[in-house]
Amino acid sequence: MTMTSKYQGIQQFTEQAKWNLMAAHDAIIKKEVSALYELGASDEQEWFVDEIIGHRWTNNGKIDFQVKWTLGDITWEPLHECNKFEALERYLEIHEINNPWQLPRRH
Repeated sequence: MTMTSKYQGIQQFTEQAKWNLMAAHDAIIKKEVSALYELGASDEQEWFVDEIIGHRWTNNGKIDFQVKWTLGDITWEPLHECNKFEALERYLEIHEINNPWQLPRRH
């Protein structure tokens, strides 16, 4: 019995284990990379908005809304960006109106 044939089963087992480990590693990396891209793609989803806390009329007659984000940031966003937020509906309900153009000019 030669040395090669004596350890052939161990070599085959080791090779198969190596390939299984590499495949599992690749699957984990692929999943983690996909998750990162999914997080980046979801910036416009509603769950990032905590609430709308104010509004202002601009000099050119448009409306900006003061948006509080879930991470604590507060920014001014134009109406066309806020139309998709449920938070805008809640803000309009508080003011007892249905249309943002009915918001008071002085707030």
